[in-house]
Amino acid sequence: MTFKTFRDSENAESTSGCNQAILFLTDGPQMQDREVLLFELLSNEAGKYTNNGRKPPVLLLTALGQEQTIACEYDGVWSKVKDGGDLAQSMGAYYKYLPMLV
Repeated sequence: MTFKTFRDSENAESTSGCNQAILFLTDGPQMQDREVLLFELLSNEAGKYTNNGRKPPVLLLTALGQEQTIACEYDGVWSKVKDGGDLAQSMGAYYKYLPMLV
């Protein structure tokens, strides 16, 4: 759905399309779908961007309570929020990383 939204925004000319980011929030390592399917989707979509001479969207991952490797696999940024931690502060701090990632 995320990549469809990006494509729809570009088709409607409601974005410059220069830089895009995906803010991904997860509550832990247990996925409903097979993890390999997510990695395949991200790789395929990233390939479409690079094949067109563009940078793929940056992945900004926030994990509640558990460590995640998805962000590292796709040159993104990972942030862990411990139980009872400040989710808004953690997610709001991503703006510090964006100039380095895009």
